[in-house]
Amino acid sequence: MRRWPAGRPGATTLWLSAAAIALVIALVNPGLPGERQVYDYLFVIDISQSMLVRDYLDDDGQTASRLEIARQAVDDTISQLPCGSRVGVGLFTGWNTATAFRPIEVCGHRDELASMVEHVDWRMTWVPQSNIARGLFATIEQIHDWPRPPALIFLTDGDEMPAVDEERRPDPPASRDRVRGVLVGVGATSPSPVPKFGLNGDNRGFFTQGGEPLTSRLAAGYLETLAADTGFGYARLNRPEQLAEISANPAFSRAMASTRGIGWVAALLALGCLVWRYLRPHRHRLARRGAGPVASSGNPAASRSPRLNPTGATVRN
Repeated sequence: MRRWPAGRPGATTLWLSAAAIALVIALVNPGLPGERQVYDYLFVIDISQSMLVRDYLDDDGQTASRLEIARQAVDDTISQLPCGSRVGVGLFTGWNTATAFRPIEVCGHRDELASMVEHVDWRMTWVPQSNIARGLFATIEQIHDWPRPPALIFLTDGDEMPAVDEERRPDPPASRDRVRGVLVGVGATSPSPVPKFGLNGDNRGFFTQGGEPLTSRLAAGYLETLAADTGFGYARLNRPEQLAEISANPAFSRAMASTRGIGWVAALLALGCLVWRYLRPHRHRLARRGAGPVASSGNPAASRSPRLNPTGATVRN
């Protein structure tokens, strides 16, 4: 047996001390300086009457309204943004946007953000008309003067009531160069009737115009024109999860200083010390077990197993 000189710690003490030090480091979890990419967004949801058109199918194959799909898309996207990102929520109707709150950090305010998006409702409208161009341009002007303007994600079907003459469309704001964003088209390109609801949520049929049902469809061409006027991107929302892909655009990200914890490395080192100390001395025994039984090197006949003859008597070769 190997003996250590007097006063010198044994192998067990050394390995256990190393494991203990590594565990302390793992608990403290020190970090290395670095940076990660985060996002700042203002999500604006159109809540005008045409957003109640049910021209989507949900995961269960049931029809869903444009507003329901827009809410789901925003909620899913917020939940996937990295910590440190900031999100605000606004509602559009008429010719302006009401900002429910300016961008706040997503991880620390996840419940508040989810609750706000969940309760977005068409009954929050304050005027029956809608003018997308005026609303978009006013929103750009609104956030232009914020200390750190977020990127604007504006979800709408582009349907205006009453229809706005092309020549009467307002000019884009001069501040558009400082605000970036995406116009997200919500709805199908084929027309569908616009449902009518009472304030208590009861379905009262459809809106009519000249005795015929009033229909609505995604005004994709109009939204593409507005996107070009403002330097925005345009994307059609075919499924809710697309919005998270749109919002992951690196062009909208910013670098944020952060620390990367290395506690997990220390934890692995602690485990390695314990495994090496307690399994290493038994490696030869484990190897012998894995090799199976070894035949005796004595009398070959003695190593042979007895067998039974048909009569049941034991015989040996």
